[in-house]
Amino acid sequence: MAAGEFLVPSFVHLYDGTAPSEVNARELAVFLQKEVPPSAMDIRADFLRYWLTRAGEEERSAPAFARSVARAKVRQTDRRELDHDPLPGEVDFELRFMKAGGKKPAGILYDAHQLIAIYSELILPQEVSSEHCHIVVTNQLFGTWDENDRRYHARVSVYGFPSLISTAGLIEGPAKPREFYLGRSMGLDRANLEEALKERYLVYGDARLREAIKGYLLQALFYHVTGNPFCENKECRLFNAHWQEDLIHAQIKTGADLCERHRHMLEKWTCE
Repeated sequence: MAAGEFLVPSFVHLYDGTAPSEVNARELAVFLQKEVPPSAMDIRADFLRYWLTRAGEEERSAPAFARSVARAKVRQTDRRELDHDPLPGEVDFELRFMKAGGKKPAGILYDAHQLIAIYSELILPQEVSSEHCHIVVTNQLFGTWDENDRRYHARVSVYGFPSLISTAGLIEGPAKPREFYLGRSMGLDRANLEEALKERYLVYGDARLREAIKGYLLQALFYHVTGNPFCENKECRLFNAHWQEDLIHAQIKTGADLCERHRHMLEKWTCE
């Protein structure tokens, strides 16, 4: 669907790989439909589960994809090993959760770019175009390698085809308030610090996750349309927050919205 110089997707596919207690996929779909009303919206199951089942090749292909996902596991955050051979137990672990729907313990870190490459292989040709925007919402924790400090960092989102957004990343990605790390370095009790600072960062089971993730859906949409998902304005939901407090401010504060420039861009796309 053309909108001036941009091509707005005609279809937005939202894949739900989270626990019901984290986010509500239907609520997210309603939010996106309101923002881009010309686009058709659908909610799908966990990405791997959905595509393997749809292709009718689950029993034959699932082990191979489970092996690929196991290879994407980050074994050490300060080493970039992209060609390790996974153990049989690691493959079985991935296969078990893949068949169960993809929801898994959030503590395992995966290389995000490898996951995107694995996932993109499964999308059928008729949905491989700018007409289709695929957004994977998952509780899986993923990260990217940083050449500056030579280590992996957990991320909230990594955008591509498909785009990935992690509820675990909302918690583990952006840094906690500086007082938290200062207190820990001084030997203060972690539980006491968490209680004192709990309003200033997100935790597992946090009701605020449901609102925070909406801004990352918009980032995925802007990436798909423009190639640039971010904004330098801290008041905008496209702001790329590296601190929990900045994330909460951009996504959860009363009246959280796009900045004037990006709101105008979105309205222009959806009105033309």
